Amino acid sequence: MTRFRLFLTALAIGLLFALAVPLSALDRLLPSLLIAQAIVVAALLLRAGPTLDADLRGLDPVRRCRLTRRLVERSQSCVRLIALFCITTAGLLVLTAAGAERVALLLSPGHEKMMAGLIGSALGLCIAAVPEIARRDLDLLRLQKRLIDPPGQPAAIRRDNVVLLRRGQPSGSAGL
Repeated sequence: MTRFRLFLTALAIGLLFALAVPLSALDRLLPSLLIAQAIVVAALLLRAGPTLDADLRGLDPVRRCRLTRRLVERSQSCVRLIALFCITTAGLLVLTAAGAERVALLLSPGHEKMMAGLIGSALGLCIAAVPEIARRDLDLLRLQKRLIDPPGQPAAIRRDNVVLLRRGQPSGSAGL
């Protein structure tokens, strides 16, 4: 379902570009698009690395395997998205160097619309994939929480804090 949604978003934005954005108008947009692409790639590079902060040796091996598998999947998704952004950025750089207006003059009107649609689709796919990475990160954090925090622990922590507050002790002074 997610891939279908990504494809549909890319197709819709590509159609909008093909119908409404002349290739020559991209000359004004290209510098901003290149800067935005670079910023997102930098953020994705930070997300691609592992994020284990706890010692997981004490966890059940099956649960630990599930967590590490999800970490690898997330990193692979980030790498694929970085590759997509790099390919899109390379295309935008070529278009910038050649001059979108000059390229538009060389193409027939149909080919110009197709080129604008292709650029729009690539940008749409990049834009649509970023929230998917964020959603996967959130799923991974939820899994990490379930694996690291034993069941029922939050309720026990709240009870301990209530008892300490009734005694007049701040929760930090109890040596927890």
